Amino acid sequence: MRVDANVSVQKVGVSELGPRTEIKNISSIRGVANAITWEIKRQIKANLRNEKIIVETRSYDGNTKTTVAMRDKEEKQV
Repeated sequence: MRVDANVSVQKVGVSELGPRTEIKNISSIRGVANAITWEIKRQIKANLRNEKIIVETRSYDGNTKTTVAMRDKEEKQV
């Protein structure tokens, strides 16, 4: 089984979702839950620090339970 997940968080007081991050090739149900949880937390922390979240493809590392940037999607940047 291989799963891809898309994560986008919404800033408080803003009506639209933020940039979408795609997490590729997650290999287990537990991995899906961990990858999505990590990515949500990562994006929220970035928003709180006023950092720009880019539209990109990320990979999930099951050993560290984090996502890692693979490539950005330049054609989709806003």
